[in-house]
Amino acid sequence: MQDYYNVTDGEAKWEAVTSFFARALPDGKTYFLNNTSGYQAGLFGIPKITAVSDHVNPLLLEYLSESDRFVGITAVDFMTDALARAIWERNFS
Repeated sequence: MQDYYNVTDGEAKWEAVTSFFARALPDGKTYFLNNTSGYQAGLFGIPKITAVSDHVNPLLLEYLSESDRFVGITAVDFMTDALARAIWERNFS
């Protein structure tokens, strides 16, 4: 499981996500849970979830559209139809 959620910057989160994708193998025995979600602390410590999702989600969609590798369970903040379909296609086609 990858769950780096208290994110200092979007690129660090994206590196954690892609590094975990590189380890995911469809062996039928192991579950891979990659959390693309996270937050950055905002004013008065209020979490800014979109600071992470606005950076990671477009990169994730691009990665999935250019890859044919298995990605396992991928949790996403602010899921879209396109992201859901791309995750499904990587795992089941």
